[in-house]
Amino acid sequence: MQRSRRRRVHANRDESECTVITPSTPPPRPSHAHEVVDAAGGGRVANTAEREGRLVGERFAHALAAKDGDGLLDLLADPIDFEGLSPGRHWRTDDPRELVEEVLLGSWFEPTDQIERLLEVRVGAVADRRHLSYRFAVRNADGDFFVEHQAYYEVEGPTISWMRLLGSGYRATALAPRRP
Repeated sequence: MQRSRRRRVHANRDESECTVITPSTPPPRPSHAHEVVDAAGGGRVANTAEREGRLVGERFAHALAAKDGDGLLDLLADPIDFEGLSPGRHWRTDDPRELVEEVLLGSWFEPTDQIERLLEVRVGAVADRRHLSYRFAVRNADGDFFVEHQAYYEVEGPTISWMRLLGSGYRATALAPRRP
């Protein structure tokens, strides 16, 4: 199935603002910057389960950047409660293999789409729910694009059991050719 992509410059962010991380770079180990801060009490919550939950999100972004289907499957519970929204379509599945092969690596990123770089990864929390955002530089026959995803997720042990993922679609970079 051919998907249509709108081609216009995404003016809100450009590559110069991003920290460049190559897809082969392993996710960072837990650090002070990845600890949860209790906004009400102002104290840091140095919870191992919380740090591990954040690392699962980082690993997800890195595995997707590498188009590593097996790596993604290792991070997803079976079943998974997944819903996603891409421009023009709502996606829903409880099957991790379907999520990886048909949605993420079959429709959102086609085999001909080259994820050139993982530009940015941010992991945080909203109370007991984790938040993940990441941005890729993608190249295909139509040009160069930015693709950004925002996700909220929950973990059970080392896997994501619940995820809501919003995709920006392919946003042309300033270097991509403009088409009518």
